[in-house]
Amino acid sequence: MLPVIGFVYDPEIKKAFWVNITDYIRNNPLILKQQYHTIRVEREFSSEDFSGFMEHCISYMSEYKGYENYGRSLEEFSNDSNPVKSYEALKSLYSNHRDKSATLFAIVKNFSRFDEQGIQFNILGLLSNLTNNPNVFWHSKNMGQYPKVEKQEELAKLITIFFREGEVEKAIGFLRGGISRTNISFPIFLLLDMNENISEIMERLVFKEDIEMDERNFRMWLYIHFSQWISRDVTLKTIEKYISEYPNDSELYMIEGMRDAILDNNLIQIG
Repeated sequence: MLPVIGFVYDPEIKKAFWVNITDYIRNNPLILKQQYHTIRVEREFSSEDFSGFMEHCISYMSEYKGYENYGRSLEEFSNDSNPVKSYEALKSLYSNHRDKSATLFAIVKNFSRFDEQGIQFNILGLLSNLTNNPNVFWHSKNMGQYPKVEKQEELAKLITIFFREGEVEKAIGFLRGGISRTNISFPIFLLLDMNENISEIMERLVFKEDIEMDERNFRMWLYIHFSQWISRDVTLKTIEKYISEYPNDSELYMIEGMRDAILDNNLIQIG
């Protein structure tokens, strides 16, 4: 359970109060079975008491970064029967243990196990923080958050191993609205681009049987964005195959326009 603190402000007496909800639940576990429950908030929150409040919060750091919590979070993250606990464990793993190799391994490997799109999206979002995003302005005040090269390399290996057709198919669903450099879609694109086999995987997904034409067109568009950086000739050959096999695609002009741009030695830009 992550630490949760509740605050109440009384405008009549102009005072604020707080309560450690996590500790309260630990000491009164039966309330979780009640439909309603009232928690008394008695500790005053003021500037004079802030140092003590801060120390109280900081005291949680050692507990939540400890190996006992780590093991519990790993176990709950792999719990198939309780998505809520899995999500809470995911947050705990990333917040407190993201520098551990086992954490990265567990998060990447378990991506395909979840059917809940909310958890899938959050996993992709958390992992994408390790990508080398050129749209982030790195400076002296935020360089401490810059992803370490060794972690990027570690993530790239894991993405290549565990993100096969099924995983990539789930992930590209979050790019269906297009890729923009101003939102999470671009970091997810960068994350998938870490996969050494992304071009071959996307090509197989393009020509997969029994998918709607608009989905096939989207996959082809996405394939070109990935593949153009790997091999111009292979990309053009695949485009010609697509044009030949799907001449009735109502948006074929878009694919043909991308082909013509590549023939003119241009790169198709994102966003």
